[in-house]
Amino acid sequence: MQSCAISYAIDNLPSRAQNLETLTIYSTCERVNAPMASIKFLHLKFLSILLVSGSNFDRDYDYLSLLPFFDASPSLETFRLFVAEQSMSDWFEGDRSSLRRMPQHCHGNPKSVKIVGFFPQKSMVELTCHILENATSLESLTVDASPANYRCSGRGRKCCPLEATAIVKARKPVLAVKKYIEGNVSSTVKLNVREPCRRCHRLVKSGVKPFYLMFND
Repeated sequence: MQSCAISYAIDNLPSRAQNLETLTIYSTCERVNAPMASIKFLHLKFLSILLVSGSNFDRDYDYLSLLPFFDASPSLETFRLFVAEQSMSDWFEGDRSSLRRMPQHCHGNPKSVKIVGFFPQKSMVELTCHILENATSLESLTVDASPANYRCSGRGRKCCPLEATAIVKARKPVLAVKKYIEGNVSSTVKLNVREPCRRCHRLVKSGVKPFYLMFND
């Protein structure tokens, strides 16, 4: 685990681990956007990126800059992005026409994508839309509005606690999915949008009503 681990992995791993098939990156701080890859991960099939200390990240971090990993990984089938702490600043509420499009970046292999800790920062919305529009083999996309902490299985265990304000604020990311992302989902892709666990994070404070969503679990 180190700072700027994403940039380090793109710059160094392809030449040092040419047959790498599974890669998990833990990063405590990303101050620089991911660079373009000069060498490809020819055999990489599973990529998981965990941003474990969101408060230490540049709030203007460009999630769309993660595309070099897709470009450099022609065999990539599964992508996971986990964001532990969601920034509450600069949430995007603009028009869809202002979102960046990069149709020159086409990815033929990814089949399963999951983003946990999704929040409507503009570049994260752009990354999600890009995957939907350019991952031609995509079969499923899961977008989870909860921060990337331990989620219960519903069988006796409990999720990590969330403050009432965080539960209420999870409404905004899910509405952003509906506004900016849902319309890009083709009939061949299963979209799964998850809110904070209803069992563990039921709001009971006076004046705060539970928020439930009409999406598949």
